Amino acid sequence: MRQIYETSLDLENEKSIAEVIEDACDLSLRKLSMKYFLDFIAFRNGKAVAVVEVKKRHNNHDTYPTLILSLAKYNRGVEFYRVNGLKFIFAVQFDDGCFFYEHQDGDKFQVELGGRFDRCDGEDIEPVVHIPISRMKKI
Repeated sequence: MRQIYETSLDLENEKSIAEVIEDACDLSLRKLSMKYFLDFIAFRNGKAVAVVEVKKRHNNHDTYPTLILSLAKYNRGVEFYRVNGLKFIFAVQFDDGCFFYEHQDGDKFQVELGGRFDRCDGEDIEPVVHIPISRMKKI
């Protein structure tokens, strides 16, 4: 079975980012189980409207030209978009604010091998999608 690296601090960060999104966008976010691959499903007036993946990064949003996301997570978000009509949102808390990317029809981004090399866990190295920072908007 695969080791899980998620810590209580990671969960606190997720909750904090979710609260920012809820307040700014008039949404209610509910944590998803691991089988869905993404962090939250968002509701407005009791109706599911989006799936949301959140991350925290310890740099300013424009430090790098792209932001990476696991290709598996990206594809799952796009699947929710195409099959269920739910928006796919990738939100990131940077040192200089919370920013988000919303998937649009026709989005195609560079895919490379990437991930975490510091854990010496081969399963942390995987295909990742590079989302241009220019596609992210501040919340």
